[in-house]
Amino acid sequence: MIPRTPRTRRPRACLALALAAVLLAGCWDKTELNELAIVTMIGLDEDPETGQITAYYQIVNPLTSVTTSGSAGGDQAPVYTYTVSGKSFGEIRKIIYKMLPRKLFIAYYRAVVVSERMARHGMQDIVNIIQIQPTGRASVPVLIAGDPMDKIMNTLTPLEMYPGESVSLRLNLLRQQSLLVGKRIAVRDVAERMERSECVVLPILETVGQAPSPNFSTITGTVNAYDSNLRITGGAVIRDYKMVARLNDDQLIAYFLLLGNKGWFTKQFMVEGRPITMNAKLGKFSRKLGEKPRIMLHLDLAFHYAIEYMPKSQAELERMEREVANKVRDELREFCLKAKQLGVTLPKIQNPEDVRIDVNAHLEHVSSLTRPF
Repeated sequence: MIPRTPRTRRPRACLALALAAVLLAGCWDKTELNELAIVTMIGLDEDPETGQITAYYQIVNPLTSVTTSGSAGGDQAPVYTYTVSGKSFGEIRKIIYKMLPRKLFIAYYRAVVVSERMARHGMQDIVNIIQIQPTGRASVPVLIAGDPMDKIMNTLTPLEMYPGESVSLRLNLLRQQSLLVGKRIAVRDVAERMERSECVVLPILETVGQAPSPNFSTITGTVNAYDSNLRITGGAVIRDYKMVARLNDDQLIAYFLLLGNKGWFTKQFMVEGRPITMNAKLGKFSRKLGEKPRIMLHLDLAFHYAIEYMPKSQAELERMEREVANKVRDELREFCLKAKQLGVTLPKIQNPEDVRIDVNAHLEHVSSLTRPF
């Protein structure tokens, strides 16, 4: 046996390093960050008469934090909106590179905004295209534009630098604190509900104030959030991939209560001629078949605050609870009677107008403007 010497070990070590180098060379097709145009929000519009599609890409401005000279870029807008029109989405992707110097990166965007006229004409092509793309992000929420798309996509938001991020955070808060936004409003949820012949209620996005001026420094220096902002208000009922109706805030609360959603909501009631604002949450929700072919829904509401008025006795408190329960029950029954007209469907309920609703309300914590504790 030939003994190993430093001369014989050295070639073997070099061979092992060469093989390891081959295995490590896996980043030959990488893309640098400064070569990407990162999209934070997408807007889509379509002219039903001509079939012309317009896409709005809200892209992060890389010079917002640091300019090319190394100084802070506070006078620059945090995003730039690129608007491209074409007969198809493929043509739009081809045209955008005539004006965009970076590779479009759409795996990060936080919201898709669809114009109302496009939603009323049909959203099936949009949903299908987003779902089949590897970077299409079928988990992104869908909103319906209540104002012209060019105004919405060119409006800046306070507090949050990027409008797409602001919209995403606001949806989460509204879902938990107001019962005005549903839980399942993503692209894949729209497709799933449509295949089940059910409806989905999508938030409506509107602008507040005027569109921002080119001088961004004057906008960021303002103290009034109504000068330039986006607002989520109302809901769009989508059936068969088409928008068929709008719901106001009271109808949204009734709809989500009938679905059994347990987020907080705030409503004002007139109890014995007095306005009382209450913060409430659905405690228990149950359904069963009655003696007649009707579905009975039982809602147990827990009211934590009674603002503007403080009950002074147990009997007065019980009257308030009954009055509030009756008011909520009447509003839910009224919504059920209008459900078919609005195009709204309720899970496992074929005829909403035949549903019997019972509401029980109890006040767990009392507060008022004059006696907060």
